[in-house]
Amino acid sequence: MVANAHFTKYPSDKEKFVKKLELKEVQEDSKQWTTYRRSIAHCLNPIPGILRRIPVLNEPAILLEEESWLNCREKELSLKSKNLTWETYASLREQSVFRPHAENPDWTVMAQEGIIDIHGIGPFGRVIEMFAETFLYAGIRRGFAIMEDRLMEMKDTNSFEDNLNKKEVVSTKAAPPQIVFPSLSDFHLILFC
Repeated sequence: MVANAHFTKYPSDKEKFVKKLELKEVQEDSKQWTTYRRSIAHCLNPIPGILRRIPVLNEPAILLEEESWLNCREKELSLKSKNLTWETYASLREQSVFRPHAENPDWTVMAQEGIIDIHGIGPFGRVIEMFAETFLYAGIRRGFAIMEDRLMEMKDTNSFEDNLNKKEVVSTKAAPPQIVFPSLSDFHLILFC
């Protein structure tokens, strides 16, 4: 259910920056019970107007690539995302893993790490790095809220495949599974100057 909430959370009215999500590739391995997906998110450029005076930052849209590996046997979802826009100047990478809680398999534990590496922009690099860090944390908070809402919508549906094809499920039969997110202070953010 958590994997489905992730795969159906965008686009959303609660996330103003993600405008479109394109599924580019799906590979299934029935022997290993795994599914690989690669998608591209089309996002609004969040860079403030003052920084957009730098020509390279004045992009109308930002493209982000996400790769995911869903292991149904282990009930684990691994994600890797990176920016495609500005690759030569900045690297924004994020890795997340969702897996059942060791003591209560009805709960899900999420571990996430983000890396911001800005290079080749000169003295503005540190300013852009600070902006990227703030934007990343705000996106994490919005993503959590959207995931929680999606879990509530899907709380009585057990079929992953059914939910991938539907945006809304309405019922009140069962309580949603608990998802355990570490506090924002527990996230590892590694910055390179």
